Amino acid sequence: DGVFARLTARDAERDADVTLQILLPQFAGDADLTETFRAAATAATKLSHPHIAAPFYVGADAGNGIACFVAEESTGDIDLHERLRRTAPVAHRITVDTLVALTEALQHAANSGVVHGDVRPAHVATAGTLKLGGWGTAEARLLAASDNPQLLLASAPYTAPEVWATGTPSTGGDLYALGVILYEMLTGRVPFTGDNALAIARRHTGEPVPIPSDAPAIVPRALDGVTQKLLTKRPADRYANYETLLTDLQAIRDALRYGRPLTWSPLDSDRAEPVRGAWSDAETAVMPVGETLTVSAPPKAKKLPPPPPATAKADAPEPTVPEDEEMITTMPATITRKPRSFNWLLPLNLFLATVFVATCGYVVNLTLVAFESPDDVIVPNLVGKSLTEAKTLGLEKKFVVDIINEQYSDKYAEDTIYKMNPEPGRHIRQNKKVTVMVSKGPKMVVVPDVYDVSFDKARRILEKVGLRVGETQKEWDVITAKGNVTQQIPSEGENRPRGTKVDLTLSKGPEPAPVIEYPETQFPADENGETSVYDAEKENAVTLSYAVPLDGADHVIRIDVVDSRGSRTLITEPHKAGDIVPLEVVGYGKKVTFTVYDNDIKQTEVSGPPWPQDKKAKNP
Repeated sequence: DGVFARLTARDAERDADVTLQILLPQFAGDADLTETFRAAATAATKLSHPHIAAPFYVGADAGNGIACFVAEESTGDIDLHERLRRTAPVAHRITVDTLVALTEALQHAANSGVVHGDVRPAHVATAGTLKLGGWGTAEARLLAASDNPQLLLASAPYTAPEVWATGTPSTGGDLYALGVILYEMLTGRVPFTGDNALAIARRHTGEPVPIPSDAPAIVPRALDGVTQKLLTKRPADRYANYETLLTDLQAIRDALRYGRPLTWSPLDSDRAEPVRGAWSDAETAVMPVGETLTVSAPPKAKKLPPPPPATAKADAPEPTVPEDEEMITTMPATITRKPRSFNWLLPLNLFLATVFVATCGYVVNLTLVAFESPDDVIVPNLVGKSLTEAKTLGLEKKFVVDIINEQYSDKYAEDTIYKMNPEPGRHIRQNKKVTVMVSKGPKMVVVPDVYDVSFDKARRILEKVGLRVGETQKEWDVITAKGNVTQQIPSEGENRPRGTKVDLTLSKGPEPAPVIEYPETQFPADENGETSVYDAEKENAVTLSYAVPLDGADHVIRIDVVDSRGSRTLITEPHKAGDIVPLEVVGYGKKVTFTVYDNDIKQTEVSGPPWPQDKKAKNP
């Protein structure tokens, strides 16, 4: 990221993988930066929390130019940044659970006097238990960025306005970063982007933060309000501490769990509290029948003078009505009670009895739900799901996915779960392990060479290593014997999963030369009926032309003749690819046939006389 290199190494003493944050060599000569990093990382080593990937060793390797490095527990390769890139926006329950875990981690650090300063999804590990890493790097990164702000490009979308101004990490800045992560999980994007770090900083400082509920995704009012409160420009307008944020997040989590409404917002809670307090038991009174009472609405909560006490006069001043539509409001009214007949009591009593029974049933149901163990988790079916889907379900349902074995499987794709324990439908406690066996996909095999073997032999060779014959086609081939393989896809030596089909091309042998048929020509006969011009000893000279194929190989051209003197070879000459060969040949008798061969393969045949028009016949 421009300041630190992040590597995975093996700790021989712990017999476990660890993550190393190494200060890049170009900063090794900066004593202030090195000491800042060392001090912050050392302070973070005292942290111990289920949701913190805390550093456990701070050291240096001067021989290799490493002025300072920190080792922390390895948390796997998949982080929240990658998951958001794949699946955002995220389900509300998972979003809230993630924010609760991060807030608890930051609260623990704050109680220990440690500020993170660089909270962003790339530092949030999601493999197994969610953990926040990257501790101790923020101050050094900010110090290095004083000369080159572009070093903060990765952190810029999550950096609060006051951190840009002061260059100092703070609890308020970490709360702001939580707001950006919450916005990103709800909408699938960060509030502000830009071409460089300073452009993003200017937007954080000068532009109003977009509201999550304005995005296409549906966002409950409560989550919308929490996000806006975390992303206010002034730190004093954000949550005062992590405890108050946790209170709101846990209320939202309970509402999502039990189906309660989320129509409230932390932005208007300061108005709701005085209203709820206005209706206390001390103000409840029994109104005598036949008397007149004026009832006034509760006053506004915002620094208004206390309202005058209620009076029975009809001309009492009308009070101010609270602005929040969720508050209970009443207008001044005059109620007069008069004696009435009691004939209506019977149907009223029946109605009240019905309501009472229904209410009792509802209360009993709520009681059962309230006393239901929140730690009880029903294990979902993970077989056939990808490892990513299973771990996402684990975050949502609150159980830990533990891989105990990985095997090759022709049935299940790579990273797909094929076995689990306990079985689906079982009840377990929250945060307990569900062990799974994961497929490594089909076993890879090396494609064998089946070139120039028969089809049956090629099939046996492929099936022996777990491959299958795919599509077959045929082509003319002058080199490969008829029926043998001339081409295979994929080629030999490639790695392919077992069961892969290999397409084959088979040879049809050499392509036969085209047969040219010429009409017979009648020649005039002499007085004896003989065509003496073409007697058995008459010479017939012909010049043939042959184009040698342009294939880069050497060729031997041969011409055989069949005439009145019998069958014999006239010419055998070597030629190069691409030559145009004029061949003058002579035959005897009434019927002469010349045959041209290229590398002993018949190419063309010419008979005469008469000769084809494209051949030059020389008949002395």
